[in-house]
Amino acid sequence: KLEEKNYVLRGLYKEYYLELSLILKRYLEHMYFLHLVELSTSEVLPILKYELESKKYDEIAHFFTHSDLIKFAKQNTAISQCQRDLEWMKGMIQSDIENNG
Repeated sequence: KLEEKNYVLRGLYKEYYLELSLILKRYLEHMYFLHLVELSTSEVLPILKYELESKKYDEIAHFFTHSDLIKFAKQNTAISQCQRDLEWMKGMIQSDIENNG
């Protein structure tokens, strides 16, 4: 489980967002029968634009863009932002489960 790895508390933000992004890609693959894991953000977003409603797409695009800055541009982030991103993802998944059975 991601939280048990304590990436954030150890300041390993890149590793945290690499794994969190992978979790999201795997989830989206499962929900929409897409192949996303091996694709970059610039390849994933055009695919998702046709699959998702606008608000959800915007939230996911924001997450992937933000996580790319941390993973590849070495941008720092706050522990609170890491927690918000995780909670956002959990909430999105829970909402999908409630709405789609």
